[in-house]
Amino acid sequence: YFTRFGWEVVNLTKCSDFFGKDIDFPSSVGFLLENPAFLDIYSGEENLVLLESIEKKPDREHIRNLLEEVGLSFAGNKKYKKYSLGMKQRLGIAAAIMDNPDIVVLDEPTNDLDVYTLEIRQQYLESFKGAVIVVSHDRYFLDKVADHLLVLENNEIKEYNGIVSDY
Repeated sequence: YFTRFGWEVVNLTKCSDFFGKDIDFPSSVGFLLENPAFLDIYSGEENLVLLESIEKKPDREHIRNLLEEVGLSFAGNKKYKKYSLGMKQRLGIAAAIMDNPDIVVLDEPTNDLDVYTLEIRQQYLESFKGAVIVVSHDRYFLDKVADHLLVLENNEIKEYNGIVSDY
């Protein structure tokens, strides 16, 4: 279980230590909090290099490709503290998907996002082969990316197969 500056990668291949019983669990989960945080004195690329170096030797080409994929290749050496809210969210997206996780968990993924970043996020989710868990109040976004819902209502979880508009 590794905490990484506002997002987490969970490695629970030995689930008995975590849950107290043996169960199958994906080897990795990318997690993006509503407001990701990184080190202000480093650029986006430097932050991702630092994160990747926790578990393996950083692959700068892979990191640069991720930054291009989320629309941050233009940022160059710009320090994180100078990033706009949308840029910070895009860096959070890059961090969450950096290790090609089996599951991506997104907490309020549309808050404070510009249209371009919303499109990047939606395109990624549409092409993602793993499972996506989204916690959101944005019904429009959920209609675009979710076809199975678990809705918390009156302290109960209700399951629904379909989109939010039909719920």
